[in-house]
Amino acid sequence: MKNKNYLIVFLISISIVFATTSCNKIVEVLDKDTEFVSDTSFTPIFELNEGELMVLQMGVDTWSEPGVKSCIAGDEDLTSSVVIDDNGIDDTKRGLYTISYSATNKYGLKETIFRSVLITEGVNDLYDISGTYNKGPFAPDKRMNITPAEVKGFWQVGDINDGSKENPKPALIADLGDKTYVIVRNYWFKKVTLVELYAQGTAVFDESQNSIVFSIETVQYETDELEQQFDKYWYKE
Repeated sequence: MKNKNYLIVFLISISIVFATTSCNKIVEVLDKDTEFVSDTSFTPIFELNEGELMVLQMGVDTWSEPGVKSCIAGDEDLTSSVVIDDNGIDDTKRGLYTISYSATNKYGLKETIFRSVLITEGVNDLYDISGTYNKGPFAPDKRMNITPAEVKGFWQVGDINDGSKENPKPALIADLGDKTYVIVRNYWFKKVTLVELYAQGTAVFDESQNSIVFSIETVQYETDELEQQFDKYWYKE
């Protein structure tokens, strides 16, 4: 009997705009011998218990993995086979932790999403950085806004890069207190020559200058290889 070879061809792809949101790709599996479609496959779609952003207070809350409510790929239920990597989360140490959830369908198509867990001393007395920012006296017309995210302890940033109206680089940052922040890993950043990148790094608000500086690393999404490192300054109006 002749061995069959299969080729997976992507038909629909929705770009990742948030690190922890799963893509929904529909693919057709082609039989190379006959060139006819033999099946249709779906990438795994996750639903997390407790959501994609969580905040724990040091000394008050204890970390316990909430788990996955469901993971479905077409007619496959992969919930029980999801692989979870908590990356050594420590609820006694302040910081932002990233937990990955991965599943693979019957055709070997793998999908991974992420949960961001902020360990903090508290979110009730955080410095308010919300407002409109510009690029300073040489580019005052380039503006972006920082607003509170739905989960307290996180902020939505309109642009962490150069203030391009045509191609802004939004981000989500986690507030560590003391006017220091962490860029939430895997938030969409940019695509260059078909290589998907994500931004990671830190930010500091300088109250004396009324400014925030983002120290950014861009990393290849598939390989985790570092692409660039740079700082971007924004001044609060």
